[in-house]
Amino acid sequence: MCYKCKQSGHMAVECGSLPSRKLKMFGFGVPGQGFYSIELPNKGKPEQFSGLVSVIGGGGGGEATEAKLDAELKNLVSEQWDFQVRKFTNSEFRVSFPDQSSLDTFSKISKIVLAIYGLKVKISKSSIDPIASVVLQPAWIKIHGVPSFAREEEVIKEITSLVAEPIKVDDFSLLRDEPIRVRVNCRDPAKLRGVVEIFFNGVGYDIKFAAEGTQGRVPGRGDGPSGSRDKPDDQSGKRGEDKENGKSFRKMDGNNKGNTFADKDMDFRQGESQDDSMEDLIRDGSPVDEGRAEDAIPLAAYPGGFQLG
Repeated sequence: MCYKCKQSGHMAVECGSLPSRKLKMFGFGVPGQGFYSIELPNKGKPEQFSGLVSVIGGGGGGEATEAKLDAELKNLVSEQWDFQVRKFTNSEFRVSFPDQSSLDTFSKISKIVLAIYGLKVKISKSSIDPIASVVLQPAWIKIHGVPSFAREEEVIKEITSLVAEPIKVDDFSLLRDEPIRVRVNCRDPAKLRGVVEIFFNGVGYDIKFAAEGTQGRVPGRGDGPSGSRDKPDDQSGKRGEDKENGKSFRKMDGNNKGNTFADKDMDFRQGESQDDSMEDLIRDGSPVDEGRAEDAIPLAAYPGGFQLG
């Protein structure tokens, strides 16, 4: 009998009923979107009285900063308290109040004009620890191009881990001939657009990813940085040279600093071939909600902590 779950038929070391306390890596297939994650059930809840200060208008004192809000809160609530003000977004700051009573009082007020710098703010309750550095964003993503024999929940979660932390796979999308939907946690849903080449039993497939609800064109395979197509007068002259040759390719060395990349050359043809590629994308179910849809640029999967030069 397993002493963890109190069920018979397996030993404690083989018990799968309890979450594994292992540090996992997610999102490192997308540059700048990788992170490490560990699940600790019933832990991580803030012990302080956490609040969120939303700046809804500026005063004569200029832009809101952590130092300014700290001074304002000391003047408004308690001069001796450390509010641990941390910037969350451009207009939101997380703070720790001295007690539940003060947090309840100020969270009921729709707008507060602070006395020192004239900032207009809204204070609300928060379940996020005020000392946290960032919070992952939930999103739904679509995965295109997965072969029929690999459309299994555990396989899809492994594939999804290249771009985000998988939370739930839409079971119905596994059964139908359509892109697979997965609920994920990620840094920035808008950046989850591209393609990773994955080998199943030694055979490679281009697996496309796109977050639902995001807008904008998917960069073509072989494109430079985002927006480079719209800059024909780039100082490097690279785009101009590509246009003269009628061909653009991108090569990535898989042995460079221990990273693995997809090595592939793609021809970019003019005229009717571009229309053909658009029709192909629509037929295979690629996301073409808004903007211009093209073949997606391959995402390079590389170990955590490494940044491309």
